[in-house]
Amino acid sequence: MKNIIWLLILLLMPTVFSAGLIVEPTVPQSVLPNSYFPLAVKVTNSDSVAIQNIKLELNAPRYLDADNDKRTVSSLAAGQSVVVQWSIKVSSNAPSGYDVLDVDVDTDTSHLEIQIPFLVKSIESSLEITSVSTKPVSPGNDVSVELNLQNHASFKLKDVRVIFDLNQVPFAPRDGTEERIVQSLNARDNAVISFGLTALPKAEVGIYKIPVKILYFDEFGQAYTKLNTVALEINALPRLEITSEGKIIIGQRGELTLKIVNSGLTLVKFLTISIDHPSIISAHSVYIGDLDVDDFQTSDLEVFAEESFNVPLTIDFRDANNQQYHQQVELNVPVIDRTTAQKLGLQPKSKLPYIVGAGVLLAVIYLIRKRSKKQ
Repeated sequence: MKNIIWLLILLLMPTVFSAGLIVEPTVPQSVLPNSYFPLAVKVTNSDSVAIQNIKLELNAPRYLDADNDKRTVSSLAAGQSVVVQWSIKVSSNAPSGYDVLDVDVDTDTSHLEIQIPFLVKSIESSLEITSVSTKPVSPGNDVSVELNLQNHASFKLKDVRVIFDLNQVPFAPRDGTEERIVQSLNARDNAVISFGLTALPKAEVGIYKIPVKILYFDEFGQAYTKLNTVALEINALPRLEITSEGKIIIGQRGELTLKIVNSGLTLVKFLTISIDHPSIISAHSVYIGDLDVDDFQTSDLEVFAEESFNVPLTIDFRDANNQQYHQQVELNVPVIDRTTAQKLGLQPKSKLPYIVGAGVLLAVIYLIRKRSKKQ
């Protein structure tokens, strides 16, 4: 109500009558810190005779500065008007709000005091998001986002509406609304508002910028609109499964196939596997590169071993958000003997016993025949 009354005073600037003078002041509806504004006072002689020696003196608040506080009109004929002007400097630290200028008007026979209301108001919006509190979320899960709003102005802000625009990002409001309202925010005060969001189940891992619109009014009725962004991260822990395929026969050169499966919810990039064991006779470093979700790659290794062994693997990679990972695992490599390999059909049985047996049989037949001929 107080602000409405002041606004009406500004819109209906008074015309003052006194001892044959009509005084009509004019100022802008609002003025800015660190700027100049004009003050004009129109003085009209409504009397039937001339008025001599009219003096006007400006009395302004300390944060206003005029070139010269005093003005003099030596003579004003009957029915004549004159406009007296000041150029007034507003200090950069002028407080926002309503105030008044006093102008004293003196003649030889009268004294008049008029009060001229004006409004000091910063042109810049003064509401700021000073901090955002949240954490990474995995697809299908919920996350809370807290915004701290700070009113830097020396006046109250009202009807502050904060709106999340979720049209182009894989998030949905947990409680069904993307808007929060703060009824009022006092000068230099702050407010914390919280949004509950759900990352969509099929959301891809990455960092998403959510547009945030802030609409509000100051206590003088001026409307403001601010646009911001809030960054939210969708992430999931990478999950790699490594198995081996192939049968290694003792004392023989063999081939072992590594199978690497991405069973997580995030892309794996720059995947490198380092192998450190003397039984591996091929290269000790394997570069896989990128591995999509629910995909696999294989790599063949050459092996020569005399017994079963555990091979240490060092795995280095990055996820979709370029977070670096370093893991170490051990992979058991069984080595089988030749007999077992023959039973499994991995190695043909030796023909030497059959050859020796056939040779012995032929020798016996030969001796029997030779002895028969002698008889």
